[in-house]
Amino acid sequence: MRQRARHDATRPARGIELGLGALALTLACSSTSVTMSGSSDHLTSVGGQQNLGGSSGNSFGGDSQGGSGSSTQSSAGQVSCSSATTCAAGDFAGYKICGKGSCLPLIVSGAAHNCYVTSAGAVRCWGHGAYGELGSGALTSQLKPATIPNLSNVVHIAAGGNHTCAVLADKSLRCWGENAKGQVGDGTTSNASSPHTVSSISNAQRVATGDNHSCALLADGTVRCWGANESGQLGNGTLADSAVPALVSGISNAIDVAAGDKHSCALLGNGALQCWGNNATGQLGNGSTTSSQTPVSCAAPSAISWISVAAGTSTTCALASSGVAYCWGANNNGQLGDGTPSNHNVPTAVFGLTNAVEVTSSDSHECGLISNAGASCWGVNSYGQLGDGTTTNRNTPVNVNALTDIRAISSGKLHTCAISGSSVVSCWGYNGSGQLGTGTATSSSLPVPVAL
Repeated sequence: MRQRARHDATRPARGIELGLGALALTLACSSTSVTMSGSSDHLTSVGGQQNLGGSSGNSFGGDSQGGSGSSTQSSAGQVSCSSATTCAAGDFAGYKICGKGSCLPLIVSGAAHNCYVTSAGAVRCWGHGAYGELGSGALTSQLKPATIPNLSNVVHIAAGGNHTCAVLADKSLRCWGENAKGQVGDGTTSNASSPHTVSSISNAQRVATGDNHSCALLADGTVRCWGANESGQLGNGTLADSAVPALVSGISNAIDVAAGDKHSCALLGNGALQCWGNNATGQLGNGSTTSSQTPVSCAAPSAISWISVAAGTSTTCALASSGVAYCWGANNNGQLGDGTPSNHNVPTAVFGLTNAVEVTSSDSHECGLISNAGASCWGVNSYGQLGDGTTTNRNTPVNVNALTDIRAISSGKLHTCAISGSSVVSCWGYNGSGQLGTGTATSSSLPVPVAL
């Protein structure tokens, strides 16, 4: 859940990315193109959705964009890089080496907590912490960001309902927080207040977190999921929960992964999209409302090639290579952004959102980052989570007020956060657990600065 999908509109789809924090590594692409593996083994870093191999997250999940250079994508899902860019130390983690723009940060939002990755590859979290989702070793909420002890070299991160996961530079995976369904992936169902190593994962590229399950994209293009499975969201053909990663059936060339409440999706190297799990509101996008324990193909509009995907509670959103945002699934609160209250079981264009570079999907509101560095949100607005200064629900996108030069955005259950300008973090919406990071528990319908 709270998933983000990101695309740099100035670069070809599915460019290669590098995310190693202050290590600021350079990939030396020679004059002869270097071809990465079919799983888009980008040394990736992004809300979605970007890390030592992957594509874009939030699922509560995050990602980033930036860099310069160019890339090409073959029908087999291979990416070639013809030039390289080094992101200087001091920038945020998440460095793309193919594409254009600046190096941008990773910020992710869970149900009521947030985390971002610092330039040094450390992680700072705030908000609700009763399940250990802040990773501090305690089971208490925090009104301001605090650094997770003994966690470094983070290159990708995702925040779920009440748990959080991170990919490290060595491609290992850590998760922490609520674990009643095994979503931490350490083989137990005991909550973890500090990062635990996920079992049997040594080549992670990206991670996505849903309400009570998690998924990882691996370097070979396969996807593994763990945790709750009552709707088949693990994609392994069963309804049994799993406290260790289980192989998703039939996925071999994925370049991105998203996790919603009880469904999951994978973006393939050929621009196609497959989803699995709960489909009661049509969130799998295959034209039905029949749930599936294994991946089914999303019914893309004619000539559409997907470049990123985000999954929320009962909604899925994705970006087309044209920059048009599409959403499908539940629409009882206008969260599909098409101006109607009707559910849709196939992708439906978000009204007026034709130049997006990132889209997020959460509980009942979604947001899009626009190529001009603005942002729009739509859906439920009961606590001001759309950021337009009101508490009026919207079934089409409205502009987020009082922020310019927005570089990353993430949406939680009842709140939203963004990074703008020179690494300025702001949040808005409900603040009962301190998820706005202001040091108080006062909600706001307009962006307020996080007390870093």
